[in-house]
Amino acid sequence: MESKIQNPESKIQQALVKLFKKHRIVFWYDQEESLRGDFDAISLPGVEKVEIENNEFGLKYRLLREQAAQKFLVFKSGPQPEDRDNWLLDVQLAHTDFRTDKASLWLTGYKRLSLTCFQDF
Repeated sequence: MESKIQNPESKIQQALVKLFKKHRIVFWYDQEESLRGDFDAISLPGVEKVEIENNEFGLKYRLLREQAAQKFLVFKSGPQPEDRDNWLLDVQLAHTDFRTDKASLWLTGYKRLSLTCFQDF
């Protein structure tokens, strides 16, 4: 019997694929700093992964001028900066952001598990 439960990584991948159907740039702030491994493991065709690491000005130029047609997943380990300190806020507001944490991913998996168990009866 094939498992109907998806691991958190594939749930993240599915959510990102949906976002990239509508947006060229997706920001991902890992507020709890617990999803770094998931970011490293994700591979999305046609999407370039970049990180915010005190490189906002160069990154902004790259996203908007150098590679203006490229899709980007922009990751930052840690919380989103305050608006006044966020050099990429205009880009983020013009596109979208992806937010998740391990707890919500696991809860989604458990909900799916309980639904699957009830369907088997």
